[in-house]
Amino acid sequence: MKRMISRRTLALTVLLCAVLSMVGAALMPDADAVVTSTTNVLVASAWGLEIASWAGIPILAWFVSVRVWRIRQVSAQVGRSPSLLAGQYIGVLTLLALACEAPYDYIRSGQWWDARSQNPLWAVVIALVALLVWDAVEAYGPNAKRATRLAVVLTALVWAVVFRVVASVTLLTLLLLLWPVDYTMRWKKFALGRQAAFVLASFGAGGTPLIGTWLVGHTKSHTNTRAARTSQWFLWWAYPLLLVVGILIRMAVYTWVIPRFA
Repeated sequence: MKRMISRRTLALTVLLCAVLSMVGAALMPDADAVVTSTTNVLVASAWGLEIASWAGIPILAWFVSVRVWRIRQVSAQVGRSPSLLAGQYIGVLTLLALACEAPYDYIRSGQWWDARSQNPLWAVVIALVALLVWDAVEAYGPNAKRATRLAVVLTALVWAVVFRVVASVTLLTLLLLLWPVDYTMRWKKFALGRQAAFVLASFGAGGTPLIGTWLVGHTKSHTNTRAARTSQWFLWWAYPLLLVVGILIRMAVYTWVIPRFA
């Protein structure tokens, strides 16, 4: 019998991947640093940790999609607009992304504001905004709806690239949000299931996300709602705390490790 994985395990896996990414960023020497054997080791270690952290991308996308599915269920039960509830969710994540931006930039570059990259939560916000527009055009005619939705997805991806966030997070989140579980895309004799598309998208985002895809595929489907909600919000509250740890690691590297071994 296939052994199932709990959502708490997935949440801890995402946090572990976040730690790997932050430590890798903290170890990366500045561009103008003197090249030594120590800086070469730090660069190799930083890239290795960053690549390993990509395994958490599909899991993060899956958590967001589960939350949106739950929002739609609740809105149907209480008679409230799903767009309103989704908008509140976007608002919370936007505030969290704003709060995390300065520490994220400092870990990445040593500056409290650096426009060269933005933290991954912005990719989730972009995907959710695209979802709202996607749902808003439901009443359009078939051709107009198809063209508008294609433009929405392309705009979201361009937005992610221009805004310098992790575009793969946006891509995989949109894929899980917009592709129903039981839907198969068909074109003449060619058929592509959602699971296969998810794997292909993970591979396109980098090889290690396939690990996260495998974990998502072995998730327990009977987890109770309270446990699911707890693991969901645990991710968002733990992320800023991990950023604080990342700041301390970077400070230690630049005040002790690099000067000592330079």
